[in-house]
Amino acid sequence: PPLCQAEDGIRDMPTGLVGSEDVYKRQAQDLGNHAGTVVRLHDDGRVPADNPFVDSEEIDGAQPRPEIWNYGHRDPQGLYVHPETGELWLHDHGPRGGDELNRLKPGANYGWPVISFGFEYDGGPIGMGLPMKEGMEVPLWVYVPSIAPSDLVVYDGDAFPAWRGNFLLGAMAGVHLNRLVMRDGEIIGEERIGRYVLGRIRSVAVDAKGLVYLGSDSGRMTALMTHSHPLLIGWRRRIGNLPQDVTFVDDGPREGRTTGETAGVDCCSLASRRVERDSYARKKPSWPSASGRR
Repeated sequence: PPLCQAEDGIRDMPTGLVGSEDVYKRQAQDLGNHAGTVVRLHDDGRVPADNPFVDSEEIDGAQPRPEIWNYGHRDPQGLYVHPETGELWLHDHGPRGGDELNRLKPGANYGWPVISFGFEYDGGPIGMGLPMKEGMEVPLWVYVPSIAPSDLVVYDGDAFPAWRGNFLLGAMAGVHLNRLVMRDGEIIGEERIGRYVLGRIRSVAVDAKGLVYLGSDSGRMTALMTHSHPLLIGWRRRIGNLPQDVTFVDDGPREGRTTGETAGVDCCSLASRRVERDSYARKKPSWPSASGRR
């Protein structure tokens, strides 16, 4: 699982929980074990005194483990501390649909397997088929069908100034780099970069200059650079085209999307899938049974 360390030396680590049997799923709501939780510890293994379940009484017949920070997760893959707000963000694999991006809160219940925007792999509902329930957190963004998110970063570099504060997620089943546009604490839009070109993105990294590097399951490393990057300008002058393993996006001004002028990249701006708390129309999925499966 991913591991994240804050400036105060406290480490956060989520634990996954994937299984078809109800006995496995129920563990994510059992605070007496670590399944489906985010654990928060000092770097020497001590439990922080301000953890939400320190000295807690029993909850639903279980004595909460004091190292638990929050719970109700299914299969966390990305964990990141926001560079501006210090908030902890996590994305979670759904089953057949229902991948989530969540802002983590101490003591919060993120619902698995009681609520989900996804379905069982055979098409049936998760639990009672509820997407939300009182007392459980609603994700800020969901993916239906699944994109199988992998790595997660919050971009704060200089190479792509319009991306500052945006989330960058690798997509394995979705085979692209996923960008979520953040404004005033809300996600307002999504962009899928390099769809069907970059492969199953497993890792995302940003260097000191703000250039973005992507690692895929095939072992290929791809760099995202702007048109004005000196390295790309030099390549054009010498050989007239680009090496196969270099992809770039336009660096012109925009609010929520890039332009279509790319090298081998299909940039598509998609409508917002922000979760509305008032209503949500439930539909049986129509995509193939293998879609979104890990």
